[in-house]
Amino acid sequence: NISPSFAVRLCDCLSIGAGVNVLWASLEFEQSLLPPPGVPLPSSRIGFEGDGYGVGGTIGLVWRITDSQRLGISYRTASDVTVDGDFTIANAPPTMPAAPRSDFGTDLKFPAVAAVGYGIQVSDTLRLEADVEWVEHSRNDVMTLDIGVNNPLLAMVLGSADLPQDWDDTWTVGVGADWACGEDWLLRAGYTWLPTPVPDETFLPVLTEGDKHV
Repeated sequence: NISPSFAVRLCDCLSIGAGVNVLWASLEFEQSLLPPPGVPLPSSRIGFEGDGYGVGGTIGLVWRITDSQRLGISYRTASDVTVDGDFTIANAPPTMPAAPRSDFGTDLKFPAVAAVGYGIQVSDTLRLEADVEWVEHSRNDVMTLDIGVNNPLLAMVLGSADLPQDWDDTWTVGVGADWACGEDWLLRAGYTWLPTPVPDETFLPVLTEGDKHV
């Protein structure tokens, strides 16, 4: 993500900032397809590979409540990255006629993010902060794959070109602190709780997405 941005102080207690998000993303996935039991054929290997760009924006506001307290809010827009590339299949079984290569395309849906943070200068050497963040993962409801002339393979292997995701929106919370423990030293620490957006029904072994303590 490349994000050129700017900020303006509207008055002594209020500042606003904005930026443009230019996203680049790549996707690579490989899988082996084993022949039926007892069939003396080598396994087939399929691969999806591509990349693409997307554009979004971010805006933020900081309110200096007092000399020692600040409240910040931000919003990042959702972004879609259209991925284009190649689909390949090696050792396609005779019952699965396929071109060894075809075009591949899909959309990666990045979520909108809204956040609120509060910070306080407790003393000359200690600052504390707490953050709450809402992430719109529910945009990732269905992933549609397109492999051009090989699209009939999707119906045979996956049952459909539309892979249900059904991700959930999430709330993350975090706390942090920094301590000026010496004239030339600043010690920082923090904790964030990141719940997974992936429901049990659409959990995939290739996507090791679980609740995280950071």
